[in-house]
Amino acid sequence: MKIRYSYFTAFPLFLLLIFPEFSLQTSLAVEKKGCHSIYLCKTYLGLGVADWIIIIMAIILMFYTFLNYGRLYINKSSTFYKVTLVSTVYLIIGALYNVFVHYDLTAYLYDFKLFLYFAVTYYWLKIFCKFEFSSKHIIFIFLIMAIGYLWDYFYVQNYGRSERPDLLSFMPNILPLININFTLLLLVCFKKHRFWLSFFLIFEILSIFNNASLGSIYLLIASIVFLFIYHLRFKKNMLFIIIFFSWLFIYFAFPLIMYEVLPLITDLKSDGLQLRKIKTLNALHNYFINIPVFIGKGLGATYFEIFTSEYTNVYSTGVNHIEGNVKFIMHTPLASFYKFGIIGVVIMMFILIKTSVKLSKMPEFKNDNVAKFISICYPTFIIAVLITPGILTNSILAAIFIFISDQKFLKLLKNT
Repeated sequence: MKIRYSYFTAFPLFLLLIFPEFSLQTSLAVEKKGCHSIYLCKTYLGLGVADWIIIIMAIILMFYTFLNYGRLYINKSSTFYKVTLVSTVYLIIGALYNVFVHYDLTAYLYDFKLFLYFAVTYYWLKIFCKFEFSSKHIIFIFLIMAIGYLWDYFYVQNYGRSERPDLLSFMPNILPLININFTLLLLVCFKKHRFWLSFFLIFEILSIFNNASLGSIYLLIASIVFLFIYHLRFKKNMLFIIIFFSWLFIYFAFPLIMYEVLPLITDLKSDGLQLRKIKTLNALHNYFINIPVFIGKGLGATYFEIFTSEYTNVYSTGVNHIEGNVKFIMHTPLASFYKFGIIGVVIMMFILIKTSVKLSKMPEFKNDNVAKFISICYPTFIIAVLITPGILTNSILAAIFIFISDQKFLKLLKNT
C-alpha cells in the first residue's frame, strides 16, 4: 500500500514530464498559445499550467514543513544541498545585478523559476516518493517524455504546421523522442533493454539528419567521449582531473574552435553560426564590464549587445527582449561562465564531478547500472543544466538524477 501511495504522489511529476516543453511549431513556444501542452499555454498572471503545478507543489511542501514545526531535513553532505547553496548565492548576486546594473524582472524571475523547478522536484521526491529508483523507473521517465513528443507530432500534423527542417522524405518530422545522448547511455548501461533501445537509437540518428541537428551530433560525440573515459580504469583523482578538463574542452573550447572550422567545411546553418559568433563577441565584451567574470553576473542577469547580427529574431533574443540593446538569451559557449563566473563554475564542477566519480569508482556501486548511468549523466547533462539554466524539463531531470545519486549514498550510509 505504501508503494502504491508513493507512486500516486509522483503524479504531479508525471504531468510535468509527459507534456512537451517545445513543439514542432516553434512559434507556439514563443507565443505560449499551444494549449496541447501545459508548458505552452498561458493562464492567470501570464503563468503556464506547468508553472501553477510547481507553485501548488511548493505550497504543499511549505505546508508540510509548517506541520513539522519548520523542520525539513536535508543532508548537508548531499549533492543537492551543496549545489542549492551555490545557486542561492548566485540568485543573490543576480538580484544585486538587477538593482545596481540593469533591472529586468522578467529575466530574473525566469532564472528563479528554473531554480524553483529544480528545488521543488527534489524536495517532492524526498518527502512524498519513498520508493527506490531502479532502471525501470529511469526508462519509464524517458518513455513518458517520448509519448509527449509523439503527442506534439500528431497535434501539429492535424492542427498546426511544422517549422523545423525536414530533409528526409521517408522520415516523420518529429522532435527527438529520447535525446540521442540519453538513448546511447541507456543502451550502454541497461543491457537487458538493448534490443528495443537500439531501434530508438537508429530512429534518433535518422532524425538528426532529417532535422540537420548539429547540436544533437555534438551531444552524441560528447557522450561517446565520456563513455570512453569512464570505461578506462583511471584512479579516482586522475578520473576527476580528466573529466574536469575534458568537460571544459568539449563544452567550452571545442565549440569556439568549430565556429571557425565549420564554415570551411559546409554552409549548413551558416546564419545560426554567424549569430553564435556575434553572441560570443558580446559575451567577451560583457565579461569585463560591471561585475567581473571572475565572480559572475548572477542568475537573472542580462547582457548588453554591442555587436549585432542581421540574423536576429524572437527565437534568438527572447520574446521579452527584442528591442533595445539588452538581451537575455546567449547562444555561445562563453555563457558557461557568464552567470556563475569562473569561481561559481569551478565550485559547481568540483561538487558534481566528485559525485560522479564516487558513483563510478566506489566498489559498492560496481555492479549498479543505475549508478553507472547517473554517473555519466553528470558530465554529459547535469553540469551544463545547472550552470547554464534555460530549459524547465532539464531542471526537473537534473533534480531527479541528483535525488537518485543522493538516495544511493544515503542507503549506503545506513547500511554501514
